[in-house]
Amino acid sequence: MLRWILDVAKQDQYRLSLGMGKLLGMGAIKIEYQLHISKRKSRYAKLFDANGSWETGESLDTDPDYVDLFKSHILEKLKLSGEFDRIERMRMLLAMLSWKNSPSAERTRYMEIEQQGTSLDNDLNEYKARRVLPTLLQILYPNKSTPPTPSATPLSPPPPPKPPARFKVNQVVNATIADLKTEQVQGKKKIKTIVSYEVEGERLSKKQEFFKEVSWKVGDTVRLKIIDLKEDGGIKKYELE
Repeated sequence: MLRWILDVAKQDQYRLSLGMGKLLGMGAIKIEYQLHISKRKSRYAKLFDANGSWETGESLDTDPDYVDLFKSHILEKLKLSGEFDRIERMRMLLAMLSWKNSPSAERTRYMEIEQQGTSLDNDLNEYKARRVLPTLLQILYPNKSTPPTPSATPLSPPPPPKPPARFKVNQVVNATIADLKTEQVQGKKKIKTIVSYEVEGERLSKKQEFFKEVSWKVGDTVRLKIIDLKEDGGIKKYELE
């Protein structure tokens, strides 16, 4: 964060404010800096450097990756995509640091209880209506309902993880006979038995038909081999093992 704000302070359109005097402060400054890395191990490993001077263990670091890594980290933590400088809160910070094209003093003054000049909505006591203060971007762009460029946008949330597969094809499972019905086949001297199975407390939607009587009864356990699965992982097709 410090490296990023120092990079901002080097640009001509921005200045850093000194002091805490609000409207007055102690002035605004432009900063140009260099980053020196202090390596303690090198400093105390020897007394002098190659030039015969005291070994300080310091070196100039011009690596630009620090700022990019910081920006990527913030975007990732906030779950945003786009440019770091387009995040709304960063745009407001940059608006506060803007040096050129500043808004008029009338638009940035304090509200007053007894306004002698042009008051808000011709209301002498400007605090009376408990107005909601505008944002910095609304002050800079009073005639725009939205900022001139889009801010960083939230990333789409990742899809929920799929539940672990309960079954797999060719797996053999124990099934309980949940229902068993025998009926006469119309127009034929045949018996048809319809069996419903239940596996791990779930009734299978597909029933099995036998054109004969079976010796099972409700509550008996049989073994089924899974042939195919549904999209949700449930059993779609099966056969007796």
